[in-house]
Amino acid sequence: MSTPCWRLVLSIVGHPEDAVSGSPEGHERLAGIRVRRDRTVSLWVQLPSDMLGTIVDAEDIAGRTAHLLRLAADLDLSKSDEVALAVGLQGISMASEGSVKDLGKRTSASPAGFGRADDSAVVEPRDTVPSGALAAAADEIGRELAARLLLRFREGRR
Repeated sequence: MSTPCWRLVLSIVGHPEDAVSGSPEGHERLAGIRVRRDRTVSLWVQLPSDMLGTIVDAEDIAGRTAHLLRLAADLDLSKSDEVALAVGLQGISMASEGSVKDLGKRTSASPAGFGRADDSAVVEPRDTVPSGALAAAADEIGRELAARLLLRFREGRR
């Protein structure tokens, strides 16, 4: 059975090959932080949804990602000069692209549906960023990661 698309996961690591997307245990949490022994920091938040499923909104995801980046920078848990960023959506089978402004007003949706082999969209880390720049460049990085993630989401629906 597919899980609802309620997680935007951001992983911050010292090296791109160490990045993984994580998920919280159970569905009762709306947000969380995980720090692994190798100093990989994963943060996740619930995405907006209504009775028709989750809405994937690039602007909303960019803002949420920027917020997570600023939080990660404030926590300063990576202890690395440069970090690689991975971002992903989990549980996309019941997600539709749209605007969060339409929440509760929609009368139809076009989710990808059940039975998908891969129920996630992931942007693998390909670039490193100076850890000291995370907070200052959070909005720009958030927009870039959201654009890449939206492309992966669309590819996964084909």
